[in-house]
Amino acid sequence: AEAYCSDVPADRTSPSSDGPGPRIGTGRAADVYDVGGGRVLRRNRSGAPTDRDAAVMQHLWHHGYPVPEVHEATGPDIVMDKVDGPTMLEAFARKPWMIRSWARLLASLHDQLEHVPLPDLDLPERFGAPEVLVHADLHPDNVMLTSAGPVVIDWPNACAGQRNAEVASTWLIVATSELDTTGVVGALQRGARSHFLSTFLGQTDRTTARSLLPVVAEHRLDDRNLRPGEAAKIHQLLDDERVNSRA
Repeated sequence: AEAYCSDVPADRTSPSSDGPGPRIGTGRAADVYDVGGGRVLRRNRSGAPTDRDAAVMQHLWHHGYPVPEVHEATGPDIVMDKVDGPTMLEAFARKPWMIRSWARLLASLHDQLEHVPLPDLDLPERFGAPEVLVHADLHPDNVMLTSAGPVVIDWPNACAGQRNAEVASTWLIVATSELDTTGVVGALQRGARSHFLSTFLGQTDRTTARSLLPVVAEHRLDDRNLRPGEAAKIHQLLDDERVNSRA
């Protein structure tokens, strides 16, 4: 994920000689730059256009869903409001006693998203019938915790899909993603995973989400940014849940 904020660890913040301003966040697919005036620019390193991302976020903004306000989208660049605060994942190590509360918060963001009407956009259809708007990457590192409340970032994978596909996607990502953090922070984040996931799933329709894990996993396994270790964990999770569904 790419943090659209100023509150990021030092090793994720660096000046840039070829960017539009200081680079304040970087992820597997994009970099984020501070362009001043309370705004940031997110640039896709692949050169992929951002017009659809911007349209989705503008739709969500107008329906009251917590996303950064978009101001411009040109080619691989999208300019939006700067959001100050840590990601939910970063906050785990600072306030581990809040893990279950944040899991319930994430579940509420899923529920709120399902009540936003599908935008009249040419969105890809994935994960079954196109019933709701799906972020497809709604996990703790894509939720910013600000003084005004949570803000959901990173919408390039948005699509139309079946209800509870978002829950299945988050389940898969939280359970199998490899964290880049090390030391005490990394240990705390990894240790929090099972507690967070059990609380999150307890707030959702876990049975329906389990039935959608295979189709969500198929899409996830096609992601070129997926690491070999993560792919192995996905296959293991699917095997485990097949056993659990028969128990």
